[in-house]
Amino acid sequence: KVILGAHSYSDKSEKGRMEIISTKYKSHENYSEKTVENDIAVIELPEAIKFTDTIKPIKISKLKDFGSEEVRVAGWGFFNNSGKFSKVLQTAQMKLLAYKECEKYRKNYLEVLNEKNLFVVGRNNKAGEVKMICNGDS
Repeated sequence: KVILGAHSYSDKSEKGRMEIISTKYKSHENYSEKTVENDIAVIELPEAIKFTDTIKPIKISKLKDFGSEEVRVAGWGFFNNSGKFSKVLQTAQMKLLAYKECEKYRKNYLEVLNEKNLFVVGRNNKAGEVKMICNGDS
């Protein structure tokens, strides 16, 4: 099931929400569960998507070197690896780290850190909470 235009994952009456059932998808043939490399898939939808105020395409960057760009991440992933998924879409402003900046974290992320992956840095918000991506956000 593909859910479009939703802020709340579980509120089926949410205005602007669209659900499409699809049985055709293709995961990247070089996906690695260990390193999470190539964590991407293509889903074939049985009908065209109608873009609205709540359903919009995402622009994919054409940059080759991301350096320390500011990005917005979003997802319904876990809260602090607690095993509980968010019921509403969470977003955070993050900073991408260039590969050379990531080198100092290499001992913690040895298997996933290489020049082909993007890494973001969590940030403290005004309330002092750390905002970051987590399992389930990909």
